[in-house]
Amino acid sequence: MHRELRTRHEIHAEVHRLVHLDPQVIQDQVQIGIPLPVETDPIDGCNWAMSGYINADKHMDALNRALHAVMEKWNLRC
Repeated sequence: MHRELRTRHEIHAEVHRLVHLDPQVIQDQVQIGIPLPVETDPIDGCNWAMSGYINADKHMDALNRALHAVMEKWNLRC
């Protein structure tokens, strides 16, 4: 699979957008803090990871779906 290269800020913005489109996140009117991605050794072809979310405990399913969607299509431009 070929992943497009994107900046930290582009990856951050896309994960943030997808999380905040989740119906449960919208219903709960919560703002989830999304950190900038950091470079990692490639895992399943993806070269970035995130940690240190704010207000995400109740919405980990939405967060994991967003991360998975972005990790499948984008790699971090190093």
